[in-house]
Amino acid sequence: MPGALWTIEEIRREILALSDSAGYQKPDFYRSFTRRLKELLGDFQVLKGDDTLRTVDIIYANPERAVAKITEQKTTILPLLSLQFEGVAVDTARQRPLPVLVEKSFWDAQRQRAVRYMALAPLATTLSFGINIWGKYVEEVNQLTEQVMLKFRPNMPVDVREDEIYQAFIQDVSEASDLVVSDQEDRLVKRTVRFEVQSYIPSQVFRFTNTSEIKTMNYELYVKEISELEPLESFYAGGGAEFALDSGSSMFALGINRGAEVERMINATSTTTTTS
Repeated sequence: MPGALWTIEEIRREILALSDSAGYQKPDFYRSFTRRLKELLGDFQVLKGDDTLRTVDIIYANPERAVAKITEQKTTILPLLSLQFEGVAVDTARQRPLPVLVEKSFWDAQRQRAVRYMALAPLATTLSFGINIWGKYVEEVNQLTEQVMLKFRPNMPVDVREDEIYQAFIQDVSEASDLVVSDQEDRLVKRTVRFEVQSYIPSQVFRFTNTSEIKTMNYELYVKEISELEPLESFYAGGGAEFALDSGSSMFALGINRGAEVERMINATSTTTTTS
C-alpha cells in the first residue's frame, strides 16, 4: 500500500502476516550468549603450590567431551572450566501477548532522516547453563568455585550487546567427582555451578522504508544496520535538526527543530501512523 495511511492495527496485521510467511533465518542468539558468557567467566586465576598465579582456560563442552579432552589430550592443563548449555524454558511470568509491538527509531545522519523499526514482542525465556570446574586438587577447585560464585551478587549482568543486558542467577552448586575417570592416578575433582539467565529470544524485525514498504530482516542484520545509526532519543537531546521521518506520510515531511515536537508527532502514531 505505497503512500497509504495505515493504522496501528493494520500495521500489526501486516507484520503478523509477514511473520507467518517469512522463511527460516538461522539466528545467532545462542552463540552470542555463549560467547559472552565465556568472556565473563574467562578471567579466573588459581594460586598454585609455588605461590604463582595461573589463568584458567574455559571451553564450551558437555561433561563427556570435557573428560575426553582432559584424559586423551596430554597437553590439557588443569584446573579447567567447561561451560555447557542445559536447556531453555518459556518464562510465562514475563511473557507478552503476541500482538504487542516493540518499536525503536534511529537517526540516519547520512540520509538525514529518522528510520523506524518494529517487531513483535520477543519470547521471554529462561536459559539454563552449567559451569564445570575440573581440577586435581580440592583446594584449586575451591578457589575457582569462590570466584565463580562471587560473579553473582546475587545476579550477574550478561551484556550480550550494549543495549541488551540480561540477568543471570545461581541455582545450585553440586559435587560430581565420582563421575569421571576410574584410574585413581588420574582422578579428577569436579564441581558444577548451575545458573539461569532471564532472556528474550528476539523475533524478526521490520524496517519501514521511504516507499511505504516493510522490509523483513533477522535480528542480527538489524543489529548490524543500527550500529551506524544514532538512537532518536539521543538526537532529541542534542537539540534535533530539520528532518523528515522515514515515512510515506506528509505529516513527517515538516522541518522540526525541537525534540519535544518530534516526540509529540511520533507519539501521535500510537493510534494512527504511516508505514515507511
